[in-house]
Amino acid sequence: MVKSFNEFQCRDEEERLAHELFIKVVSDAITDRACAIHLVPQSQEYVMKYRIDGALREITRHAPSVPASLISIAKKAAALDPLSSLPQEGRLTLAHSKTGQMGAAPQLRLSFFPTAFGEMMIIRILDPGKLESLKGKLDNICFNREEGELVRTMLGKPFGMIVITGPAGSGKTTTYYAALEYLAERTEGQCSIISLECPIELHLDSVIQAAVDPAVGFTYARALKSMMQQDPDIIGCSEIQDLETIRLLSNIAITGHLVLALLNSADVAQAIMRLLQLGLEPYLLGMSIEGVIAQRLVRKICVHCSEEVMNSPEIVEQFCGEIDGYEKLAVTRRGRGCRKCDGTGFKGRTAVYEIFPGDRCLDSIILKSQSVEELRKVLRKKGYLSQRQKALQLAMEGVISLEEALRWTIV
Repeated sequence: MVKSFNEFQCRDEEERLAHELFIKVVSDAITDRACAIHLVPQSQEYVMKYRIDGALREITRHAPSVPASLISIAKKAAALDPLSSLPQEGRLTLAHSKTGQMGAAPQLRLSFFPTAFGEMMIIRILDPGKLESLKGKLDNICFNREEGELVRTMLGKPFGMIVITGPAGSGKTTTYYAALEYLAERTEGQCSIISLECPIELHLDSVIQAAVDPAVGFTYARALKSMMQQDPDIIGCSEIQDLETIRLLSNIAITGHLVLALLNSADVAQAIMRLLQLGLEPYLLGMSIEGVIAQRLVRKICVHCSEEVMNSPEIVEQFCGEIDGYEKLAVTRRGRGCRKCDGTGFKGRTAVYEIFPGDRCLDSIILKSQSVEELRKVLRKKGYLSQRQKALQLAMEGVISLEEALRWTIV
């Protein structure tokens, strides 16, 4: 059970002050829309940074004594060893006025790591309220109309495997939960949906969820084998870790079940190649894959200070042949920076998707492609738009800057 930081019993005045300070630090971060807090030691002091809209922003600097008290109280509240300097991980919940009841309390993922100048603490902030708003509502995911229809078609298949991929922090879990809720709503309770997760980040009333724990031997592979005795129709797997897991998922997909699985990779081509590198046979991959959804989060231009910028002909010409209507990139938009966005020019994020709806010739495509780059070229020739092309479209529409489109997406 995840412990509540608010319910931690302080033993003395020092712990009480550290407890209050920790609550203030996390509450301020939530108010500032941060998804993570970094406490990083340097030679003479600690630097506190917030990750806001995907970018780190320095907030304050402190003498080592203040962060040390925060690290100590966080470890104690999470039932970790406060004296150990070895890497440790823990979880907490924290009631916060912005989220209301404890049922919607943000979850804190704590990670402690020894460095040359002291112990570093990273606090990832997971807000169930944000995920709650997406339950069963694929329309609230940042798909355009064409992408939404394509994803619904994939989810409407009676069997096969759909892989949701992207780097860490790209919103894969949000898409995963929205897809599970959509399937539960579409099937009207007539299908058994079981999701294996490590850990469970949001509880879904219409989905059977199981927490995998490799530390005690309850691995994804073992859970999948046991789960098939529970008569499921739709299976979710929050992480593909090894060959045994992906081979089991592929065979489950082929034998009449719809499978949703998460994988860390950069784009569609890299996801396919990574599954092959794990050892999955090309024929099995080609038979089981019904779609790959690759995504990445990019920062949106602040609407309060958005302004037009002219791009040089040399910059525009480099996109000739890469995207239709590339001439429109001669004039794009950029955030000037204002009080609303703390002078950054960005506020909020949106997702850029690359969607591959599966191909019965996938195994032959794979055999012709000896590298990720070659597979990307093959997919482009078949007409599938890359994340770079999708991002450039958003730049044309004035949603993101041209610099942001080029910085975060792969050709």
